[in-house]
Amino acid sequence: MKVRGRNIPVREIPLKIINRIVNTVSFPLHKKKSKYYIDRLSGEKRAHHIIKVGFIVQMPQLWDKQESVYRQMADNSEFDPYLIIIPAYDFVHERMGEYGEELDYFKSQCLNEKCIQAWQDETWINLKDLRFDYLFYQRPYNRCLPKEYHSNQIIKYAKTCYIPYATAETKQEIIYPESFFSDLYFGFMEDEGSAVENNLKFRYKSHIAFYNEGYPVFEKCMSQNSICKYSTVLWTPRWNYDPILGGSHFFEYNDVLTNYEWENRKLIIRPHPLMWSNFEKKGLLSPQEAEVIKHHWSEKEIESDYSASIENTFERADILVSDRSSVIPMFFMTGKPIIYCPIKSDYSSLFSTVLPGLYVVNDEREMLEVLDMLLRGKDPLRSARKRIITEEFMQHCKATEAIINLIKQDSMIMA
Repeated sequence: MKVRGRNIPVREIPLKIINRIVNTVSFPLHKKKSKYYIDRLSGEKRAHHIIKVGFIVQMPQLWDKQESVYRQMADNSEFDPYLIIIPAYDFVHERMGEYGEELDYFKSQCLNEKCIQAWQDETWINLKDLRFDYLFYQRPYNRCLPKEYHSNQIIKYAKTCYIPYATAETKQEIIYPESFFSDLYFGFMEDEGSAVENNLKFRYKSHIAFYNEGYPVFEKCMSQNSICKYSTVLWTPRWNYDPILGGSHFFEYNDVLTNYEWENRKLIIRPHPLMWSNFEKKGLLSPQEAEVIKHHWSEKEIESDYSASIENTFERADILVSDRSSVIPMFFMTGKPIIYCPIKSDYSSLFSTVLPGLYVVNDEREMLEVLDMLLRGKDPLRSARKRIITEEFMQHCKATEAIINLIKQDSMIMA
């Protein structure tokens, strides 16, 4: 595949294919072990009165999915929540990295001074010794964590929990990796479709593991500023041209959007956190070329947004331009218009629900036509978005409370 003279690799490297074959062969044994430990945990009742919960955190950009649950637990005398801070994973060199901005960020988020720096004195803190009842993960990718914190190790002594860091846009989405999901005690999914799908896939478990209690970040977005002034545009280009990983239109639309006559209007660009490093790794951009692009944005008075919380940026944005991404359903909850840059997909139930409320553009001409229309304040899909939100998403208004209540119900105190 070529984009303006650039070769875009879309196939997996052979090593990944080999690893997938190895995992397929070993997975039946993995499932049996996971079921054994989950069954054992589900039969146990706590002898203590306080529910001790750990949140394994690594990426500030993903904290919005768990933050409300953590904060409400911290305000609840029945819970004792902790943040367990892991260094960021180095995707360029494919190894655990050193502590960086994530350490200061999560320390600033910590309540009640219950914050654990996982890497200390050249070793990883032993979480088993801390006797957590539940441990939440930010992402379902064990390779991004030290082996001691892999889900197949944690499930031996604590109930593993997960709130998706992203929503699935297609039925073939890879954000539900089987090895991790087989180790989950609780999966608090983003919609009914994903909960049903995963309960069916992992039906060998002896208890219901996946629930549709509402998605906390939808709850947050629905309470945000919904006033649209049709003047500030947010563009969120994706990180990878592989269609399996969502696809990207960065090179197709960078010139179109950055050279647009913005006049008294504004463009904010928020690249995916992995975009620059992945483009460099794949040979699509050199560091020098990336700096030229960033300098051009600065010259055009285009804002580059790298803040930890994208919801803060939603407050200022009136229009979203996005590739296929979980950013779309989140922004959709604000009721504001979205310009969608598609790739051929067999959409998930969630994405299919919001799709009728999106402006779909396939090339530069369509992009400019829709952008011109919206910036003039003409928004023919506005009523469709409002109807979809009212009919399909109101349950998310109490997502955090529902998740906490389910954990409380599961964790009944031993008489």
